[in-house]
Amino acid sequence: MHFTIFFTAHTDSLLALGVLMAYTGYARHRTGRVRGFPWELWLGVLLATSAKGPVGMAITLPGMGLEMLLADSALMRFSKDAWIGLWKRIRAIRPFRGLALAVSLIVVWYVVAGLEVNWDFVRAALIYQNFTRFLTGLDHEHGPWLYFHTIWGDFFPWSLLLPFGLVAAWRLRAELPWRLALTWALWTVFFFSLSVSKQSKYILPAAPAIVLLSLGGLVWLFGGQAKRARRVAGTVSLSILTLFAFLAILVLPGLIFPGLIPVPKTVQGLSRLRAYLEKHPAPLVSYLYPRPPTIYALYPLRHAPIPFVRSARALYAEIHSGVIRPGSYLLVYRDALPAANRKVTSRTLSPPPNPRDFARVFSIPAQGGLILYRLLPTIRHMPVPKTPQPPPWHWWDQFDTD
Repeated sequence: MHFTIFFTAHTDSLLALGVLMAYTGYARHRTGRVRGFPWELWLGVLLATSAKGPVGMAITLPGMGLEMLLADSALMRFSKDAWIGLWKRIRAIRPFRGLALAVSLIVVWYVVAGLEVNWDFVRAALIYQNFTRFLTGLDHEHGPWLYFHTIWGDFFPWSLLLPFGLVAAWRLRAELPWRLALTWALWTVFFFSLSVSKQSKYILPAAPAIVLLSLGGLVWLFGGQAKRARRVAGTVSLSILTLFAFLAILVLPGLIFPGLIPVPKTVQGLSRLRAYLEKHPAPLVSYLYPRPPTIYALYPLRHAPIPFVRSARALYAEIHSGVIRPGSYLLVYRDALPAANRKVTSRTLSPPPNPRDFARVFSIPAQGGLILYRLLPTIRHMPVPKTPQPPPWHWWDQFDTD
């Protein structure tokens, strides 16, 4: 699960490790296995904060606070003794000394970076990476429900058991392990759902909690006290098997006897695109990350990932610098082009390709519309168009660690 991401996104891996350390230390402290200052908890927060700045604290400490709130149902009745108990639980983890430890390394790093590089770099790293991306999205703008439909594939096969784990955790929330796994997973996904900038790897810190919930759901499901849930699980499993059998009946004859079953228009269009590129070979660049059907259709042509640019700013900068040269192809999805009835976002190709410099050579209706442009020789003399520059500085791209 996420092996490629773990090896390529180093800061995200350190964040996930720090969060795991923090929650493990918190659990050991809450069960009385650790007396005195909870070093494991706060060293985990320190590692998470050092990897991703304030985000490290934002996805650990509130989750622990939620666990403390759920620990005593009397809090909802505004019982004085319950609130006094909550304050004692907060004091027990030594919050002031812990916060001082958690920010010590990152503050030193900011100071050294400011002195050795410059303070603009610190501003870019602190403001852009933590606040600008959270509030504006820039190159990773997605709707609030992204993780609710990506989590099933990202955490497969654990995701199949996750609904049962969530139900079991809520019913057994009086027990610390269930309660902590529940708040850890839900708070992490909720926090990153609030962010305008979203990618699947952002919720990696919740992976241990999601796996624990899924395994706990399996134990609860077959523990003898969840007869109705077992019937639901059996029905779902049977439905999935039936669906796979149905798809196999539809697909296998077409693979064995080509032409027996009509080919979907998307597949036909992408096949024509591949045939065109085979007949007229040239370097290919995609505007934004190419969608899975496109990658699948063009992989036999390239046997390598399709190069892509993440923004209009990056596209025109690479054209201007000569990285993308005349004669190259540019692949653009129609919904990335400006339109009167469409909101301009950070993913919009603005300004759109000018016919004087970009020749439209191919288009298909697949995936909402796919257009292939070819860069003309006049592109060498094209002035670099002004594209929106995100705060804090126009050169933030060189400091983008994502």
